[in-house]
Amino acid sequence: MRSGPGLLAAAVSAAVLVAALPSTARAAVPTTSCALSQRTQTDRRPDVLAGPSIQVIYAHPSDAADNFGSMASKIATDVATGNAWFLREDPTRAPRWDRYPFPGCATDLSQLDIADVSLPGTTAGYAPVRNRWTRLRTALTAAPYRFNSAYKKYLVYYDGRVDDDDLCGQGAGAPAGQGFAIMYAQACGQVVGDGGMATAVAFHELLHSFGAVGGGALHECQQPNDGHTCDNPRTADIMYPFTAGEPIDQLFLDPGRDDYWGAGPIDGRESAFLVRLDQPQQQLTVSHSGTDGIVESDVPGVYCSRTCVSSWGAGSEVELVATASPGSRFVGWSGACSGRSPCFVTVDRATNVTAAFSVATRTLSVAVRGKGNVSSTPEGLACSAACGHAFPGGATVRLRAKAARGYRFAGWSGACRGTAACAVTLSGNKRVTATFARR
Repeated sequence: MRSGPGLLAAAVSAAVLVAALPSTARAAVPTTSCALSQRTQTDRRPDVLAGPSIQVIYAHPSDAADNFGSMASKIATDVATGNAWFLREDPTRAPRWDRYPFPGCATDLSQLDIADVSLPGTTAGYAPVRNRWTRLRTALTAAPYRFNSAYKKYLVYYDGRVDDDDLCGQGAGAPAGQGFAIMYAQACGQVVGDGGMATAVAFHELLHSFGAVGGGALHECQQPNDGHTCDNPRTADIMYPFTAGEPIDQLFLDPGRDDYWGAGPIDGRESAFLVRLDQPQQQLTVSHSGTDGIVESDVPGVYCSRTCVSSWGAGSEVELVATASPGSRFVGWSGACSGRSPCFVTVDRATNVTAAFSVATRTLSVAVRGKGNVSSTPEGLACSAACGHAFPGGATVRLRAKAARGYRFAGWSGACRGTAACAVTLSGNKRVTATFARR
């Protein structure tokens, strides 16, 4: 590994190959990706797990082949293999992966939400090592992809030719907030999906996105390889700055527990992007009543148009926002919240919130000129001067005009014209004038 100029409050650190040894399949966890059934270049919602999470992205230059069809399951296998390694190293923690409830998909890392991104730049633009990480991150955070959530770490498999074949990956981030880990799938002879070196590189860079290894750690390397561990004698720490092609199951997570996992200036073990397996999760139930609308949370986890249940780490603070569908309006909260403002809840126990929606209303106003009266179907309007009534939004209201003795109906103006029957569809507030003239 070597380090370079920093972004995201951390150095952009790089995995470097020092010996061209083959990446030998070891303890791969074969996993079939369900993301192939619904390709997308953006983040799918809802997320299966609630809380800050790790989004996986497959990205290729605009002039390179899109190998997503053959790569998606290999990437899912890499992630599942690394996840099993992670649990071996610390059974109390697990990365919180961004997963999507694909129909008919197994409830494991087959659900991994892998985006299929065709980047705006060409191979020649991304191949040079200078500022490559920054160029890729800039493209992915911009429109139309917008991988820029403060509640996401992004693990990117970049499938494009690179000029420096011994630079396997780069990663940077702070303990909280956004971070990017990018592994270069066509560098270092690494093979995605065999449980070997590619998995180790991906998880090495992912730990960099968590902020490891913090400056001043007990065994931090000296420049230019600071941001890594250089224990003496060398241990098989996954954060060592160089790789000789070791598969991940031959490596360890801060084996001395004295640099970045359970200790050190940045303790990755306390990251919000990990599920605490040693603590109970608490359920947040969001119910709907009335008409249609969406309730979503600021932190990924709630995005539903009907009753949904999500599990959160105890003490999670969540903001819920209700948005009415067209033709509906948000009435208010009940349960753990009240009123109509955004709902703030602390999920320190089983928590229930209900969002009530109702049919939105639109006002139909009628003015009468001359002598006569106007009535409506459905009922609500009956006037001989000026009147108005609120009807359900989108409803069609039919008006009838009846002239007084000695007068005749001369016609409509406003939302209706002429003397024929008047039917007004309330896509918004509407006004109609009925004119009666002497015979």
